[in-house]
Amino acid sequence: MKVSAMTSINIAGISGSTIPPEIRELIRKEHAAMVCSSALFDLVKDNDYSQSSGNWISITPIGRCIDLIQGALQRGNVLVLTSGDPLFFGFGRTLLQHFPASRLLFWPALSSMQLCFSRFAVPWDDSVSISLHGRSIAELDMNLHKKKLFILTDKNNSPQNIARHLLSVIGADEIKNYVMHVGVRLGMLQERLVSGSVEEIAEMSFEQPNCLIVHNPSTKNRPDEFRFGLNEFHIRHSRGLITKNEVRAAVLHGLALPDHGVFWDIGAGSGSIGIEAARMNPALSVYAIEKEDSELRNIMDNRNTYHCWNLTVVEGEAPEILTELPVPDRIFIGGSSGRLRDIILYLDEILPPQGSVVLTGVIRSTYETAPKLLHDLGYTVNVSVITTTRYRYPNTEEKQFNPIHIIRATKNHAR
Repeated sequence: MKVSAMTSINIAGISGSTIPPEIRELIRKEHAAMVCSSALFDLVKDNDYSQSSGNWISITPIGRCIDLIQGALQRGNVLVLTSGDPLFFGFGRTLLQHFPASRLLFWPALSSMQLCFSRFAVPWDDSVSISLHGRSIAELDMNLHKKKLFILTDKNNSPQNIARHLLSVIGADEIKNYVMHVGVRLGMLQERLVSGSVEEIAEMSFEQPNCLIVHNPSTKNRPDEFRFGLNEFHIRHSRGLITKNEVRAAVLHGLALPDHGVFWDIGAGSGSIGIEAARMNPALSVYAIEKEDSELRNIMDNRNTYHCWNLTVVEGEAPEILTELPVPDRIFIGGSSGRLRDIILYLDEILPPQGSVVLTGVIRSTYETAPKLLHDLGYTVNVSVITTTRYRYPNTEEKQFNPIHIIRATKNHAR
């Protein structure tokens, strides 16, 4: 349905239970429809704007609301009332997907984010905002390395459930540095402000609507902190069992990791590949799979040292343990405990088209068997051989390491 060039949509934000004078004037003007939630509609009626009662459109369900707005625009202007800033995780974003920006006029109020930070006297210009409305709580993990998080909650992703999730993800020593600020019904008569440790918030309950700040003052958000290039002595490992620096760089280059998605590090050992991947791509979900107790402890120590909260340590043996994990976009196989064929055959069943597998091989049985098997399964296979020689100047005595075959295979088919 074509929108008349003579009509427009005014989208006005209201903060709390008070309607500002300029928004009162908008409500008093003649309009074909007024769109808002039932709570804001009650607020309008309480302020004796009864002329709006006959043309109210509920903002939910969204699909029906958009259809009714399109119809109302054929008769005149439309007024939309929202809470806070309509363009801050608000209905304004939805309207921009359906109507030309030239037809939309925005009248923002203070957002819940601004109110929350102001109430707790915390500057917000260095914060990251996340909406968990209808989303998985695990989406927090990719941002837990940030100093300040502002979170829009819902009934399932409540402040107490978020606190319990943080307790399950963040190391025991690090979690002590966090403080949570919860703003309940901000701007309303029933407003309540609560600050506490993660442990304290996990034991409380909060009325809706609410939002919160997760603050770790010990985090320095240093823009110059390097994201890639840990040396072997930076990473806790056992008996020299660690992917060497030069090989690690080549493996990560071959993986071509996406910003978002799922990465499996199978036979993770010390977890050096997974740790580097998690640090480079904080929004990537990394799973380090390992069966040896000593190595599991190393991975966990490295995870806690570098605050890689987007890395999950998985105890178990591949391929059986892999059935419990989300489908990967990229896979690295550092160790297979003699079950390489079983692992590859399982990966072929679940890896999406254009997904990649990277392996390293030192012994002949690995670097001869893996490329053939992957090629026979229809993958594009490329192999590089890296021979590393090191010396520390001015001492020119060289140290040589065994050649490493790096096998990169890309899936070209769908199951």
